[in-house]
Amino acid sequence: MKFQAIIFDLFGTLVDNFSKKEHDKVHALMAETLSVPYKAFRHAFGSSFSNRCIGKFRSIEETIAVCCAQIGLSPDDCKINTAAQYRYDFTMRTLKPKDEVLLTLQNLKNDGYKIGLITNCGPDVPLLWHTTPLSEHIDLPLFSCTEKIQKPAIEIYKRAHEQLGLPSNVCIYVGDGSSREMTGAKEIGFLPVLKRVTLEDVYDDARPDIIGWRGLSIAEIEELPELLARINSPDQKQRN
Repeated sequence: MKFQAIIFDLFGTLVDNFSKKEHDKVHALMAETLSVPYKAFRHAFGSSFSNRCIGKFRSIEETIAVCCAQIGLSPDDCKINTAAQYRYDFTMRTLKPKDEVLLTLQNLKNDGYKIGLITNCGPDVPLLWHTTPLSEHIDLPLFSCTEKIQKPAIEIYKRAHEQLGLPSNVCIYVGDGSSREMTGAKEIGFLPVLKRVTLEDVYDDARPDIIGWRGLSIAEIEELPELLARINSPDQKQRN
């Protein structure tokens, strides 16, 4: 069977994971700007992640206002906008892929593969998507906050392969194993490929569905063409 599409995760796969240490520094700047207690704000903002991912907040500004209200404070719009900009700047920095990733994506497209993306994210990512060169290489980006559903729900994978115009069994999914994404990919019929990453500086270091992973894996995105050549070979009798 010849695979025809590759659907990627974003953070930890095409770009670096959010650094917990760097993100906490941003939280501190935001809290200082808002004149709110750091620990209380950090907890409230972190706890809002699931709601951000399913589109319950239209913007980071709205998220900040709700988080501040939860701790009994109401900063003015100027402070909220300034604090939000710290978050937007951090997200924009994180959305910068390595040159090798962009080259690999271009080569995959030149080889005829359709390229998709499924990412669990808040409203800052689709807002800033046009600023990253990745946007020029992804045929179909699906953001959980705009789809209002997040991985590992089967529906978001279904939307990806259907909108690419392909059956699920000709799609490969590449991710770092966050949010049980590999389990969801396998259940829909994608061939999952794990992007191995260090989990020393991430928020979600507990990833049960990749413990003892025995499937296909890569350390870097630029290893994909060689892997694809191998699994698309006529000699490949079965999917791993």
